[in-house]
Amino acid sequence: MQAPLHDCPASAHTHLANLYQLQGDFRRAIAAVQEARAQTVPRRLRQQFEMNFTAWLTRLLFALGRFDRAFELAERVLDAPDRVGLLSYSAELMETIYTLDDYAALQAHIEDLREQRSAREGLGDRLLRGAQIVRLRLLAWARRRQAARLLAQHGLLRGLLRPYLKPLPSWNLPLLGEVAGDAVVGTVIRELRQSIELRAATDPYAAIEGEGDARRGEAAAALKRGRLALQQLPAEEVLLRARVAAWTAASAYALGDRRQARQGFEAVLDRWPTALRVLGLPLPVRLRSVATPAAQALAARLERSRRLTADTLGLGFVVDVHPLGEALEVCLLAPRGRRIDCVQGRAPRDASDEAALTALIDTFHRQAFAPKIDLTQQDINSLDGSACRGRAEDVLDQALGN
Repeated sequence: MQAPLHDCPASAHTHLANLYQLQGDFRRAIAAVQEARAQTVPRRLRQQFEMNFTAWLTRLLFALGRFDRAFELAERVLDAPDRVGLLSYSAELMETIYTLDDYAALQAHIEDLREQRSAREGLGDRLLRGAQIVRLRLLAWARRRQAARLLAQHGLLRGLLRPYLKPLPSWNLPLLGEVAGDAVVGTVIRELRQSIELRAATDPYAAIEGEGDARRGEAAAALKRGRLALQQLPAEEVLLRARVAAWTAASAYALGDRRQARQGFEAVLDRWPTALRVLGLPLPVRLRSVATPAAQALAARLERSRRLTADTLGLGFVVDVHPLGEALEVCLLAPRGRRIDCVQGRAPRDASDEAALTALIDTFHRQAFAPKIDLTQQDINSLDGSACRGRAEDVLDQALGN
């Protein structure tokens, strides 16, 4: 997988890992990077290889919903970027990519803190997270300006929007409109459509333009472009398709289109539920709990969750809270009762047991809205032969030794 002179900067396994990741195959992506790390790298190339690996790991953690750790690593990459040379991209391009990665992780980390804040009732906890959010929003503003300035130089925005292989993950392409401005991106897209021979069936820009429509609250336009994007995007683009499906479903829900909303939200939860957290979108659900003080206290707190909203269209998604021995179990159910995920934790003594309530809700947010890995990918079998799914973060812990 290297050139005949064996003088490539690093193993090509990281490129294979990128391919697996955009397909949502996290297990094989991790295995590919483990193989890359097992390769011997010349001393003079180790810094470049390590930064390349760290940047990839940032995106993996982001995709798995570990936003705090992803932001930490993204900041590290910005502080010590890839040494440009040999077959690397230009320094300006890589600085732009790393800044966009950092901005994406930072925005997701802010959303994570907002989720935590919504689950808390204590004034001290809410004030602490509120202060963190304000500080990080100021940093996000600075990162956004930095990225916009970089995109305006050397034709980088145009280059990133051209439909060719690039180091910016495809599932983060819609971020360009948020950073550079939808009007600016729209102008570049119109120019590209005139200068590049693109068939209508393969036009790659509906996903970018539609997310801009959704961000501005133009639900009808977003729904139209979302449907078009889902028709055009290859099936292998699992993460980008899930991102598109998320805002398409939210737009359909806003317009009262129950069928499209149900299909869209179900597709997101099956493929890449992290997209709802990344975009700050709530899932319309019906809360259901048994008549015990602990279950009702937790259900009441879940009503304030940023990830959930009361379902007024009857989509069929349910969050069910019920006792499990001496613990409580919270399950997210799809229409027709299919179980998406369940989390368990210590049952709160009453509505004032803040520690138990917040621990359960934080775990629910983190696990129910994270990707699942089929056991066929994990290469293990359920003891009872049932069709189960593993958690992606468990596989990451096992693979990377965290």
